[in-house]
Amino acid sequence: MPGVYSNKKTKINAIKTGLENGINLIDTAEFYHTEGIVSEAVKNFKRDEIFISTKVLPTHLSPKSLERALKRSLKIKYGLCGFIHNTFSKLCG
Repeated sequence: MPGVYSNKKTKINAIKTGLENGINLIDTAEFYHTEGIVSEAVKNFKRDEIFISTKVLPTHLSPKSLERALKRSLKIKYGLCGFIHNTFSKLCG
């Protein structure tokens, strides 16, 4: 997406442009705070043609926390793959 500090409209338009030109995989994460922008950008596209992956924070791994995090994040019912977002800094020293 253009520039970390670009405004919301610019980021949404960048995602839409990508989708219009054949991109069909979008990666986002709770940590990046971009899930709302992705949800907004994909809302008028055929969802069965877009695959979205997201990552939840390690602090949201209990069943209830995970469900809340995913519902809050993208509000998408299908075409979503979730991962645990971790830098492994505690494991690697």
